[in-house]
Amino acid sequence: MPMTWLAVYAQHGSCSDDKIPPERLREILLGDVPAPGERASVGEALLETDAVALNCAPAQELADELGLTLGQLEAQCAD
Repeated sequence: MPMTWLAVYAQHGSCSDDKIPPERLREILLGDVPAPGERASVGEALLETDAVALNCAPAQELADELGLTLGQLEAQCAD
C-alpha cells in the first residue's frame, strides 16, 4: 500500500526529533495545538521536507488530502 503524503511528511518529521504519527500531524494541521515536545517534529515535517529530494507531492496535494485549501495549510504552518 502506498504511503499517503501525510505519512511521508510525518515520517520526515520523525527523523531527528521525537516521532510524530501521521494521525497526530493531521490533528495539528487541522487546528489542534501541538504540545511543546511536538513542535520540533511538526516544524521538521513542514519546513524541512524537501519535496524534490523526497519525491513528495507539492503542498497543494497535502492540503487536498487534509481537506484544506492551500491558504489554510500555509496559515497552519505559520502558526
